[in-house]
Amino acid sequence: MRFNLAGLIGYTLVLVGVVAAALWLVALAEGLGGRSVIAGVVALVCLLAGGGLLVALFLRGPRSPKVARARRDPLEPEVTEAEARDYERRHHDGDRRPARMPRLRGAR
Repeated sequence: MRFNLAGLIGYTLVLVGVVAAALWLVALAEGLGGRSVIAGVVALVCLLAGGGLLVALFLRGPRSPKVARARRDPLEPEVTEAEARDYERRHHDGDRRPARMPRLRGAR
């Protein structure tokens, strides 16, 4: 799995913006003028920055025309050739069964 730092930052900013917006509403209801302004500004900045970052990442999309955006899994992106070769080398080359495991009939 690849780590997408920009996506994580954008998502975190949106979450902080939502929390700040809730605090802004509470501060408005309590009549706390100064704190409501601070919470409102923080909410606005975080929501705009996080949303803008996520939209920019979405619009940037994959660079390769082979990878369609609709089929791309954000949690487990497509396996590269090097990753597939490494997996095959580590897990499918040779007989890697434990010594005490009996060999099945008909198996190579």
